[in-house]
Amino acid sequence: MNSCDGVDLQSTIMKRAIDHCVPVTLMVELGQACNFKCQHCYNFDRSVGSPNSVKPMDLDMVRSVLHQGRELGCITLCLTGGEVLLYPKLMEVVLAARGLHYAVRLKTNGALISPKRARELKGAGVSDCEVSIYGMKDSTYEEFTQRPGGFIATRKKKKN
Repeated sequence: MNSCDGVDLQSTIMKRAIDHCVPVTLMVELGQACNFKCQHCYNFDRSVGSPNSVKPMDLDMVRSVLHQGRELGCITLCLTGGEVLLYPKLMEVVLAARGLHYAVRLKTNGALISPKRARELKGAGVSDCEVSIYGMKDSTYEEFTQRPGGFIATRKKKKN
């Protein structure tokens, strides 16, 4: 295997991370706004309502965090929220992260993705999208997420 082989490179990076106690992945919560109200979510106390009025992370702060992560050795960035697709400056964050040579992943409930948005995100450099699935039928999914139609929306969008 040569040093340009993806598997060899990944092994080298992981060995370095373990040997030197260096972080590999930076996870950034861009905001708390969400289109679902999932029972398990740690972002807010359901007895006091939704955090959708809480301001998302400032773009300059995000850029600073990205730089700090690179200085520590992080090579992968996982963007999440709330619902990451509600972050108003998501494309700017993705472009800034790619400019710092991060591999960029998104964690999303998937209900807000469209074919156009998927193409834009891929074009900007998003390499991976993790979609949360909370049930295999409408009733289970909707009970869990507290969003009528959430299962149908997510199921249709995952094909994008």
